[in-house]
Amino acid sequence: MSKISALPIVAAPTGDETVVVLKDGIAQRADLAELTAPLVAEASAEADRAVAASKKAETEVATSLRGGGSLVNYALDANAQILPLVVNQETGAVLLGFDLGNNGAIVGQYAEGPINAVISPSFKQSLLYRYEAATDTIIPFFVGTDGGLILGFDTVAQKLVGAFAAGNGGGGGLTSHTPASPKLGVLNTGPNWTVERSAARLRMQRPIADDKDMRFATPAAKVGILTDAPIVEFDLAYTNLFTDNTNRKSVGVVLVDGVEHSTFTRAGTATFTVSLNFGSVAFRRVEILWPYADSLDLIALRYTAGYSAEPIRPRRRTFVPAGDSISQIYTANKTSEGWPYLLAEQRGLNLVNMGFGFRQSIAADATALAGIDADFVTRLIGYNDFAAQRPLAEFQASEQAWITNMRAALPYARLVYISPIYSTSNNAISLSSYRAAGRAAFDAVADPNSVFVDGLTLMTNSANRLVDGIHPNALGAAEMAAALAAYIK
Repeated sequence: MSKISALPIVAAPTGDETVVVLKDGIAQRADLAELTAPLVAEASAEADRAVAASKKAETEVATSLRGGGSLVNYALDANAQILPLVVNQETGAVLLGFDLGNNGAIVGQYAEGPINAVISPSFKQSLLYRYEAATDTIIPFFVGTDGGLILGFDTVAQKLVGAFAAGNGGGGGLTSHTPASPKLGVLNTGPNWTVERSAARLRMQRPIADDKDMRFATPAAKVGILTDAPIVEFDLAYTNLFTDNTNRKSVGVVLVDGVEHSTFTRAGTATFTVSLNFGSVAFRRVEILWPYADSLDLIALRYTAGYSAEPIRPRRRTFVPAGDSISQIYTANKTSEGWPYLLAEQRGLNLVNMGFGFRQSIAADATALAGIDADFVTRLIGYNDFAAQRPLAEFQASEQAWITNMRAALPYARLVYISPIYSTSNNAISLSSYRAAGRAAFDAVADPNSVFVDGLTLMTNSANRLVDGIHPNALGAAEMAAALAAYIK
C-alpha cells in the first residue's frame, strides 16, 4: 500500500470523492461530503446567526434607549484614565464611547451589570439620551463639548439601543453665540432706532430724546431663535441708562411658541442668565420680550451643541402705537399685559412701540416714524396736556401738525386716531375738552385711510379698569385691545 503522502492530489475536489479513513485501526473508505457535512452545517449556522444578529441590530437602531440595559459612559481625564460618568441602574447593557477627534479611538466601555456612579465634570465626549416610557419620547440628559459618538447595546435584547454624534461646543455642552450672530433674530425695532449689535452686546435705543431717557426703554422689543435644542440660555444685563427710577418696571418675559413661559427682573446691573431646560427635543420659538420701562442688554446666546437654530423672522405686517405713557403701558405689570402687545398678538403683527411716558403733543415726534414699514398707526395722547392745562388751541394745532407729519412720513399706513380714554382725574379745563380738540384736529386733516375712535368706547369707564385713575390695568388693557382689533384688520 502506498504512503498517503505519496498519492497524487485531486484537483478541485467536489465532495463526491472517496477518501481513506482509519477506524479502529483498520483502513476503510468514506465519502468526503459525509465527513465534512457536520462542520459545514455548524459554520453555516454560525454565519446565519451572525447575519441575523447584524440585521436585527441594524433594523433596531433607534433614537431612543429602550429595553432593560444599564447605560454608562466614560471619558478620559487629564491622566488618560477612563472614568465612569452616567449610569442607568438597570442591567444588561454595553456602552462604547468613541473619540471623533482621535481617529475614532474607543475611550470608554462597560459590560452588563449595575454600577452606582455620578456625573463626572470631566465628561466632554458626547450627548446621551434616555428613554421615557410614559411619553414614548427621548430626552437628552447630558451634553458633552468636545464631540464624539456614543453607541448603546442592550445585551438582554441583543440590539443597539441608541446612537448619537455630538459636535463641538462650549459652556458645558452648549454652543455659544454673540449678539452679532446671524442665528439670533431681533424683532420689533424701527429702522431709525439705534441698534448696537456687536460681539459684546445688543443694545437698543428709540429715536426720541427727553429728560427721562425714555428712549432707552424699548417696550416689546424681542430677540429670539427657532431651535430644536433641549437647552437654551440667554445672558442679559440691565443698565442704568433709563433714569425714571420712580416708574421703573423691569419685568421681562420669556416666550416659548408665543406663550409666556416665565419672567425675570432686575437685580442690579450684573450679567445674569435666563436658562431654559425643556428636557426634550422639539422645534420651538424661544424669545425674550423686553421690559417696557427699563434698559436691558443682551450679552450672549447659548443652546445645546449639535442642534440647529435659526433667527425668528419678522411678521408680515407692523403696528406702531404712538403717544404717551398709556401707549408705553405705564403701570402695567409687564409688557405682555399692555394693550399694544395684546392687540399685536391678536392680529399677528410686529409691534414697534413709540409711546413715551410723560409726553405731551409735539408735532415733530411724527417725523420719528419715517422709515418704519408700518401698516397701522394708533395715536393716543392728551392726558399730559390736560394735566398741564395746556391751552386747547395749542394742543389742537400741535395734533393737527402731528397728523400732517405722520402722513408725510407714512403715506400708506392706516391711522387710528384715539381721543383720551376714561380717567378719574379732574381739572379746570376738562379732559373732555381735550378730546374735542383732538377730534377737531383730526377732522381738519384726515384722509380716507384714517379713522377716529372715541377713547370712551374702548373699555368699561370705571375706576376698576384703571391702576391709578389714569392708566388701564390688565382688565382695562384687554378690553382696549379687543375693541381696537375692529379697526386693525
